Amino acid sequence: MQFQGKLNEAEVREATRFIRPRGYGARMALSYTRLVVYALIVVFILYQSFVRHQHIPPVVLGVRLVILVVIGGAAYVRYRKGSREAVASLDASLPDTLRLSPEGIHLDGPNGAHSFQPWLAYKSFREGEHVVVLARVEKGMFNVLPLTSLGTPERETLRGMLQNWLPAPPKTK
Repeated sequence: MQFQGKLNEAEVREATRFIRPRGYGARMALSYTRLVVYALIVVFILYQSFVRHQHIPPVVLGVRLVILVVIGGAAYVRYRKGSREAVASLDASLPDTLRLSPEGIHLDGPNGAHSFQPWLAYKSFREGEHVVVLARVEKGMFNVLPLTSLGTPERETLRGMLQNWLPAPPKTK
């Protein structure tokens, strides 16, 4: 079975969901510590003003809210830019063609580059709606097979081949 072409953004998003380790969301939230701390300060000031019935000048409150929105907007823009750059770099590093055989996976890259990975180099696979992620024995290494061009019979055939050649996929919640 042969897979050609590059991944689109939805396929990359689904593959990264499978690849990211547990606790990734908490680490991402901690990377935006300044935004979270500033938001907590603004919320605390608002809470204190309502509890103590103190009047906060609208200019002060407005400036704080604008700063909060600017910091949040900058964080979002930085996240989206990083996401687009990650998709572009991943797309450039992926092989042009993947061929599955009973011996392993043949990878054909640009300019005639070719490599071969036996099935012993893979430890498991996870199937999603758009992609199948093949996890390699080396930590952090993987291959992604796009499923958008495959119909239901081809997907069943692929699943059967992978179940014969690789260990069973881990159970997902």
